[in-house]
Amino acid sequence: ARAALEKLLEAFPYRNTGYFRERLLAERLFYEHSDRNQRGFNEQLQVSAHALDVYFIAEKLRYACEMLNYEAVLNIHYDVAFLDEVLAWSASDRYATFGAVQVYRNLVLMLKNPDEPSFFEKARSLTATSEHIFQPQELRQLYTLLLNYCTRRINRHGDVRFLYEHLEINKLLLKNGLIFEDGRIPPWDFTNIVTVGLKTDQTGWTWQFLHDYRDRLPAEYADNVFRYNLAQYHYYLKNYDDAQRALVQVRVDHRRAHAQP
Repeated sequence: ARAALEKLLEAFPYRNTGYFRERLLAERLFYEHSDRNQRGFNEQLQVSAHALDVYFIAEKLRYACEMLNYEAVLNIHYDVAFLDEVLAWSASDRYATFGAVQVYRNLVLMLKNPDEPSFFEKARSLTATSEHIFQPQELRQLYTLLLNYCTRRINRHGDVRFLYEHLEINKLLLKNGLIFEDGRIPPWDFTNIVTVGLKTDQTGWTWQFLHDYRDRLPAEYADNVFRYNLAQYHYYLKNYDDAQRALVQVRVDHRRAHAQP
């Protein structure tokens, strides 16, 4: 039975907190079926305790990321108890090889230290090299944390460098397909990408993006969103006649105005 359960765990496609939870439950089960009355050292008890530590630290850091992000976005406050202690534990060599722990640890440090971009750089790098250990939805959430950080640096500090960072992350999301929802690119994401592409003066790339991903917009918004952003593109290049021609083709539907970017 143990061999079969170990085989199932090894086949688990990710190495995220979900995996750590299943590993903890399995190790606890192995312990309960061991000789718990022995007077000597029970190795399985030690292994179970270590599995608990890994799961707790990873999950605590994951929760902390969500809480700190909401604090920054919504200007609210959460009590993230014992976070400094958990950060100190996660920095030890014992947890250095657990990719999910280190990704979440560095994202927490980024969120706790918004004025120190070096934490962003480490978090972005670790996230990109650890994509394989996370489920797609979870990975999208991690990149959203990075994008939100870029947005705050741009809006609050006028840090132009983070326009480039924002665009590069979106290029990565396009490449790995994480930007799509049900196979479609959300209109607001499409518009944000065009805006940042123009602000970083990557006009050739932006033109290509506009046309390559036009058909990936939701059908009910595709024409309007494409023409609106095409107008943005021409206006940036001072092609005012072309911008006007694109803009006058945008149909305003007051019933759907809330859905427009």
